[in-house]
Amino acid sequence: MALIRAGPAFGPKNLSGSSHVGDKNRLVLSVNVINVLDSDTATNYFQTQLEIGAVVDVPETTILYQGSNFQQRIQQQGVRNDPRFLQATAFQAPRSIRLGARFSF
Repeated sequence: MALIRAGPAFGPKNLSGSSHVGDKNRLVLSVNVINVLDSDTATNYFQTQLEIGAVVDVPETTILYQGSNFQQRIQQQGVRNDPRFLQATAFQAPRSIRLGARFSF
């Protein structure tokens, strides 16, 4: 039986093997493991910084000629940040294992 292993170091792992059964028959067994280490890494973060409806007032001429420090303006104007800002909103799926068998004749 020949074994083949493929995939990046931390990505999905594939393991398959095949064997001839008789003259023309062939049996292939496979295993596919996703999230081998069962990590719960965040894959997305809440990206809206300010509360809904909040506005930062910045004169157009300031942006055009001097640039603007938006974080400083947010503090000066007392605009509130959304409490969910930069909190994880999606996580890597839990470990899953798929087993397969194929018989060719």
